[in-house]
Amino acid sequence: MPEKGKPILWEELSWKDIENLIKTMDMVIVPVGACEQHGPHLPLVVDTIDCYEVAKRVSARTGVPVVPTLMYGCSQSHGKFP
Repeated sequence: MPEKGKPILWEELSWKDIENLIKTMDMVIVPVGACEQHGPHLPLVVDTIDCYEVAKRVSARTGVPVVPTLMYGCSQSHGKFP
């Protein structure tokens, strides 16, 4: 298992690690970030990167594991971007 003070990243655990973890932990952090335009200077993944970083920091403080980020995008109201 990861050392205290480091995030627990679900995708980096073995199935044996997860088997042991779920004996004492009944929750996970599910980061959800938008995939949308932020102007010509930033990539579409900005919100996803931000929420994953916050989730990792919360995991490091709490010991709650983080599952992979769900990326979502539906931004028709933002204008006429390609």
